[in-house]
Amino acid sequence: AQSYNTLTVSFGISGVDREQDPGVDVWAPHVWYGVPVYDNAFDISSSGAQQFLREFCQNLRDAGCEEEGCKPAGKLVLQTADAVSCFIEDFDAWNSDARYEGTEFVDKLHAFRQSKASSRGIDQAAWEQSIGFVDGELRYVQVRAKMSLLEWQGDKIKEPVLDRLEKFLDGERARAPGSMASILQTVPIDWAILATSQGLIAGLFTGFAICFPVAFLVLLVATRNVYMALMALCAVAMIVSCVLGYCYLVGWALGSGECIAGTIVIGLAVDYVIHLGHMYLEAKHAGFHTRRERSEYAFNTMGATIIAGAMT
Repeated sequence: AQSYNTLTVSFGISGVDREQDPGVDVWAPHVWYGVPVYDNAFDISSSGAQQFLREFCQNLRDAGCEEEGCKPAGKLVLQTADAVSCFIEDFDAWNSDARYEGTEFVDKLHAFRQSKASSRGIDQAAWEQSIGFVDGELRYVQVRAKMSLLEWQGDKIKEPVLDRLEKFLDGERARAPGSMASILQTVPIDWAILATSQGLIAGLFTGFAICFPVAFLVLLVATRNVYMALMALCAVAMIVSCVLGYCYLVGWALGSGECIAGTIVIGLAVDYVIHLGHMYLEAKHAGFHTRRERSEYAFNTMGATIIAGAMT
Protein backbone atom coordinates (compact mmCIF):
# COMPACT_ATOMS: atom_id res chain seq x y z
CA ALA A 1 0.00 0.00 0.00
CA GLN A 2 1.14 3.55 -0.72
CA SER A 3 2.22 5.59 2.31
CA TYR A 4 1.84 9.36 2.34
CA ASN A 5 3.82 11.79 4.45
CA THR A 6 2.19 13.05 7.63
CA LEU A 7 2.51 16.79 8.11
CA THR A 8 2.40 18.30 11.60
CA VAL A 9 1.93 22.06 11.95
CA SER A 10 2.61 23.40 15.44
CA PHE A 11 1.42 26.73 16.82
CA GLY A 12 3.18 28.14 19.87
CA ILE A 13 6.59 26.52 19.31
CA SER A 14 9.22 28.87 17.90
CA GLY A 15 12.02 26.32 17.58
CA VAL A 16 14.15 23.68 19.29
CA ASP A 17 17.02 24.39 21.67
CA ARG A 18 19.75 21.83 20.98
CA GLU A 19 22.41 23.55 23.08
CA GLN A 20 21.10 22.67 26.53
CA ASP A 21 22.83 19.92 28.48
CA PRO A 22 23.55 17.20 27.58
CA GLY A 23 23.57 18.64 24.04
CA VAL A 24 22.90 16.76 20.81
CA ASP A 25 25.50 14.08 20.09
CA VAL A 26 26.25 14.25 16.35
CA TRP A 27 27.17 10.55 16.42
CA ALA A 28 23.96 9.54 18.21
CA PRO A 29 21.42 12.32 17.53
CA HIS A 30 18.50 10.00 18.33
CA VAL A 31 19.46 9.84 22.00
CA TRP A 32 18.52 13.47 22.74
CA TYR A 33 16.84 15.81 20.29
CA GLY A 34 16.79 18.99 22.34
CA VAL A 35 13.93 20.82 24.04
CA PRO A 36 11.12 22.83 22.44
CA VAL A 37 11.25 26.60 22.72
CA TYR A 38 7.74 27.80 23.52
CA ASP A 39 6.48 31.16 22.32
CA ASN A 40 5.42 33.09 25.43
CA ALA A 41 3.10 35.21 23.27
CA PHE A 42 1.08 32.16 22.22
CA ASP A 43 -2.59 32.40 23.18
CA ILE A 44 -5.46 30.64 21.43
CA SER A 45 -8.11 31.65 23.94
CA SER A 46 -9.25 34.74 22.02
CA SER A 47 -12.02 34.51 19.45
CA GLY A 48 -9.73 35.92 16.75
CA ALA A 49 -7.06 33.25 17.32
CA GLN A 50 -9.65 30.47 17.27
CA GLN A 51 -11.17 31.77 14.05
CA PHE A 52 -7.72 32.00 12.48
CA LEU A 53 -7.13 28.32 13.27
CA ARG A 54 -10.47 27.31 11.72
CA GLU A 55 -9.60 29.23 8.57
CA PHE A 56 -6.09 27.79 8.55
CA CYS A 57 -7.46 24.24 8.49
CA GLN A 58 -9.73 25.03 5.56
CA ASN A 59 -6.97 26.86 3.70
CA LEU A 60 -4.71 23.85 4.18
CA ARG A 61 -7.34 21.60 2.60
CA ASP A 62 -7.69 24.01 -0.33
CA ALA A 63 -3.99 24.78 -0.83
CA GLY A 64 -3.03 24.04 -4.43
CA CYS A 65 0.15 22.29 -5.50
CA GLU A 66 1.08 21.77 -9.14
CA GLU A 67 4.42 20.11 -8.40
CA GLU A 68 5.09 16.56 -9.55
CA GLY A 69 5.07 15.25 -5.98
CA CYS A 70 1.48 16.45 -5.45
CA LYS A 71 0.00 14.70 -8.48
CA PRO A 72 -2.64 13.54 -9.18
CA ALA A 73 -4.32 15.34 -6.25
CA GLY A 74 -3.08 18.79 -7.29
CA LYS A 75 -3.30 19.84 -3.63
CA LEU A 76 -0.83 19.90 -0.75
CA VAL A 77 -2.92 17.41 1.22
CA LEU A 78 -5.04 14.44 0.22
CA GLN A 79 -8.62 15.26 -0.64
CA THR A 80 -10.22 12.74 1.70
CA ALA A 81 -12.58 13.43 4.58
CA ASP A 82 -10.05 12.46 7.26
CA ALA A 83 -6.89 13.85 5.61
CA VAL A 84 -6.75 16.91 7.89
CA SER A 85 -7.09 16.56 11.65
CA CYS A 86 -8.08 19.92 13.08
CA PHE A 87 -8.93 19.65 16.77
CA ILE A 88 -10.76 22.99 16.86
CA GLU A 89 -13.38 21.60 14.47
CA ASP A 90 -13.92 18.52 16.63
CA PHE A 91 -14.00 20.74 19.70
CA ASP A 92 -16.72 22.90 18.13
CA ALA A 93 -18.80 19.80 17.34
CA TRP A 94 -18.29 18.40 20.85
CA ASN A 95 -19.26 21.76 22.28
CA SER A 96 -22.34 22.17 20.05
CA ASP A 97 -20.68 25.16 18.34
CA ALA A 98 -20.70 27.22 21.51
CA ARG A 99 -17.95 29.84 21.65
CA TYR A 100 -15.77 30.56 24.66
CA GLU A 101 -12.86 32.85 25.39
CA GLY A 102 -10.14 33.27 28.01
CA THR A 103 -9.77 30.80 30.85
CA GLU A 104 -13.24 29.38 30.18
CA PHE A 105 -12.09 28.28 26.70
CA VAL A 106 -8.89 26.74 28.08
CA ASP A 107 -10.86 24.81 30.73
CA LYS A 108 -13.32 23.54 28.13
CA LEU A 109 -10.47 22.55 25.81
CA HIS A 110 -8.77 20.62 28.61
CA ALA A 111 -12.00 18.77 29.33
CA PHE A 112 -12.37 17.97 25.63
CA ARG A 113 -8.78 16.67 25.52
CA GLN A 114 -9.42 14.36 28.44
CA SER A 115 -12.83 13.04 27.44
CA LYS A 116 -12.95 12.90 23.64
CA ALA A 117 -10.88 10.53 21.50
CA SER A 118 -9.90 11.37 17.94
CA SER A 119 -11.46 9.29 15.18
CA ARG A 120 -8.52 9.88 12.82
CA GLY A 121 -5.62 7.49 12.56
CA ILE A 122 -3.01 10.23 12.27
CA ASP A 123 -3.84 11.34 15.84
CA GLN A 124 -3.39 7.81 17.22
CA ALA A 125 -6.87 8.06 18.78
CA ALA A 126 -5.81 10.75 21.27
CA TRP A 127 -5.60 14.55 21.44
CA GLU A 128 -2.68 14.70 23.91
CA GLN A 129 -0.16 15.58 21.19
CA SER A 130 -2.41 17.98 19.29
CA ILE A 131 -3.44 19.95 22.40
CA GLY A 132 -0.26 20.52 24.35
CA PHE A 133 -0.69 21.16 28.03
CA VAL A 134 2.69 21.39 29.75
CA ASP A 135 2.70 21.56 33.55
CA GLY A 136 -0.98 22.43 33.43
CA GLU A 137 -0.52 25.32 31.00
CA LEU A 138 -1.59 25.33 27.34
CA ARG A 139 1.72 25.92 25.50
CA TYR A 140 1.02 24.73 21.95
CA VAL A 141 -1.53 23.17 19.60
CA GLN A 142 -1.02 21.11 16.45
CA VAL A 143 -2.81 20.38 13.19
CA ARG A 144 -1.99 17.16 11.36
CA ALA A 145 -2.59 16.26 7.74
CA LYS A 146 -1.84 13.54 5.22
CA MET A 147 0.11 15.17 2.42
CA SER A 148 -0.32 14.20 -1.22
CA LEU A 149 3.45 13.57 -1.29
CA LEU A 150 4.36 9.90 -1.09
CA GLU A 151 7.08 8.82 1.33
CA TRP A 152 10.63 8.07 0.14
CA GLN A 153 10.49 10.16 -3.01
CA GLY A 154 13.64 11.59 -4.61
CA ASP A 155 14.98 15.02 -3.78
CA LYS A 156 13.79 16.45 -7.11
CA ILE A 157 10.25 15.44 -6.13
CA LYS A 158 10.33 16.47 -2.48
CA GLU A 159 12.10 19.81 -2.59
CA PRO A 160 9.53 21.67 -4.76
CA VAL A 161 6.73 20.37 -2.50
CA LEU A 162 8.59 21.61 0.57
CA ASP A 163 9.03 25.02 -1.08
CA ARG A 164 5.32 25.12 -1.89
CA LEU A 165 4.44 24.23 1.70
CA GLU A 166 6.72 26.94 3.09
CA LYS A 167 5.16 29.53 0.77
CA PHE A 168 1.72 28.53 2.02
CA LEU A 169 2.83 28.81 5.65
CA ASP A 170 4.47 32.20 4.99
CA GLY A 171 1.11 33.46 3.76
CA GLU A 172 -0.60 32.12 6.87
CA ARG A 173 2.00 33.70 9.17
CA ALA A 174 1.45 37.03 7.46
CA ARG A 175 -2.26 37.05 8.30
CA ALA A 176 -2.01 35.36 11.72
CA PRO A 177 -2.69 37.32 14.90
CA GLY A 178 0.40 37.91 17.03
CA SER A 179 -0.60 35.20 19.49
CA MET A 180 -0.57 32.57 16.69
CA ALA A 181 2.40 33.76 14.62
CA SER A 182 4.79 30.98 15.69
CA ILE A 183 4.07 28.31 13.08
CA LEU A 184 6.44 25.38 12.73
CA GLN A 185 5.99 22.45 10.34
CA THR A 186 7.58 19.00 10.52
CA VAL A 187 7.48 15.77 8.51
CA PRO A 188 8.98 12.76 10.32
CA ILE A 189 11.47 11.25 7.85
CA ASP A 190 11.50 12.81 4.40
CA TRP A 191 12.52 16.35 5.37
CA ALA A 192 15.46 14.98 7.38
CA ILE A 193 16.53 12.83 4.44
CA LEU A 194 16.21 15.83 2.12
CA ALA A 195 18.44 17.96 4.37
CA THR A 196 20.96 15.12 4.56
CA SER A 197 21.00 14.74 0.78
CA GLN A 198 21.46 18.48 0.30
CA GLY A 199 24.40 18.36 2.70
CA LEU A 200 25.91 15.43 0.82
CA ILE A 201 25.51 17.21 -2.52
CA ALA A 202 27.26 20.29 -1.12
CA GLY A 203 29.93 17.95 0.23
CA LEU A 204 30.31 16.31 -3.17
CA PHE A 205 31.23 19.58 -4.88
CA THR A 206 33.43 20.57 -1.96
CA GLY A 207 35.11 17.20 -2.39
CA PHE A 208 35.63 17.92 -6.07
CA ALA A 209 37.24 21.26 -5.20
CA ILE A 210 39.65 19.47 -2.86
CA CYS A 211 40.22 16.20 -4.69
CA PHE A 212 41.12 17.51 -8.15
CA PRO A 213 44.00 19.75 -6.95
CA VAL A 214 45.21 16.95 -4.68
CA ALA A 215 44.91 14.46 -7.54
CA PHE A 216 47.01 16.78 -9.74
CA LEU A 217 49.74 16.95 -7.10
CA VAL A 218 49.72 13.16 -6.70
CA LEU A 219 49.96 12.70 -10.47
CA LEU A 220 52.70 15.31 -10.70
CA VAL A 221 54.78 13.61 -8.01
CA ALA A 222 54.21 10.14 -9.50
CA THR A 223 54.96 11.05 -13.11
CA ARG A 224 57.31 14.02 -12.53
CA ASN A 225 55.91 15.44 -15.73
CA VAL A 226 53.60 18.47 -15.75
CA TYR A 227 52.17 17.72 -19.18
CA MET A 228 51.44 14.10 -18.26
CA ALA A 229 49.88 15.19 -14.95
CA LEU A 230 47.57 17.64 -16.75
CA MET A 231 46.56 15.04 -19.34
CA ALA A 232 45.95 12.49 -16.61
CA LEU A 233 43.84 14.98 -14.66
CA CYS A 234 41.73 15.58 -17.77
CA ALA A 235 41.23 11.83 -18.04
CA VAL A 236 40.14 11.70 -14.38
CA ALA A 237 37.66 14.54 -14.99
CA MET A 238 36.22 12.71 -18.02
CA ILE A 239 35.86 9.48 -16.03
CA VAL A 240 33.95 11.29 -13.28
CA SER A 241 31.83 13.08 -15.90
CA CYS A 242 30.95 9.78 -17.57
CA VAL A 243 29.90 8.16 -14.30
CA LEU A 244 27.78 11.09 -13.08
CA GLY A 245 26.55 11.76 -16.63
CA TYR A 246 25.24 8.21 -16.79
CA CYS A 247 23.32 8.83 -13.56
CA TYR A 248 21.76 11.91 -15.16
CA LEU A 249 20.87 10.15 -18.40
CA VAL A 250 19.04 7.31 -16.63
CA GLY A 251 17.14 9.80 -14.48
CA TRP A 252 18.86 9.20 -11.14
CA ALA A 253 18.80 12.13 -8.73
CA LEU A 254 21.95 13.03 -6.81
CA GLY A 255 21.17 11.12 -3.64
CA SER A 256 23.30 9.78 -0.81
CA GLY A 257 24.74 6.88 -2.81
CA GLU A 258 25.56 8.97 -5.86
CA CYS A 259 27.29 11.67 -3.79
CA ILE A 260 29.44 9.16 -1.93
CA ALA A 261 30.25 7.30 -5.15
CA GLY A 262 31.10 10.55 -6.92
CA THR A 263 33.94 11.25 -4.50
CA ILE A 264 35.14 7.65 -4.50
CA VAL A 265 35.24 7.63 -8.31
CA ILE A 266 37.94 10.34 -8.26
CA GLY A 267 40.18 8.14 -6.14
CA LEU A 268 39.61 5.10 -8.32
CA ALA A 269 40.15 7.10 -11.51
CA VAL A 270 43.43 8.49 -10.19
CA ASP A 271 44.54 4.98 -9.25
CA TYR A 272 43.93 3.70 -12.78
CA VAL A 273 45.29 6.73 -14.61
CA ILE A 274 48.44 7.05 -12.53
CA HIS A 275 49.54 3.52 -13.45
CA LEU A 276 48.98 4.08 -17.15
CA GLY A 277 50.74 7.44 -17.05
CA HIS A 278 53.71 6.02 -15.18
CA MET A 279 54.08 3.13 -17.63
CA TYR A 280 53.76 5.52 -20.56
CA LEU A 281 56.76 7.45 -19.29
CA GLU A 282 58.71 4.30 -18.42
CA ALA A 283 58.22 3.02 -21.98
CA LYS A 284 60.86 5.48 -23.17
CA HIS A 285 63.47 3.75 -21.03
CA ALA A 286 62.35 0.41 -22.46
CA GLY A 287 63.17 1.54 -25.98
CA PHE A 288 59.76 2.75 -27.15
CA HIS A 289 59.66 6.28 -28.50
CA THR A 290 56.51 6.93 -30.55
CA ARG A 291 53.21 7.70 -28.85
CA ARG A 292 51.63 4.57 -30.28
CA GLU A 293 54.45 2.34 -29.05
CA ARG A 294 54.47 3.88 -25.59
CA SER A 295 50.66 3.65 -25.32
CA GLU A 296 50.74 -0.02 -26.36
CA TYR A 297 53.49 -0.68 -23.82
CA ALA A 298 51.44 0.97 -21.05
CA PHE A 299 48.28 -0.98 -21.97
CA ASN A 300 50.13 -4.29 -22.29
CA THR A 301 51.92 -3.78 -18.98
CA MET A 302 49.08 -2.43 -16.80
CA GLY A 303 45.92 -3.00 -18.84
CA ALA A 304 45.02 -6.37 -17.37
CA THR A 305 45.58 -5.14 -13.81
CA ILE A 306 43.46 -2.03 -14.34
CA ILE A 307 40.63 -3.97 -16.02
CA ALA A 308 40.66 -6.52 -13.19
CA GLY A 309 40.52 -3.69 -10.65
CA ALA A 310 37.64 -2.04 -12.49
CA MET A 311 35.71 -5.31 -12.60
CA THR A 312 36.07 -5.82 -8.87
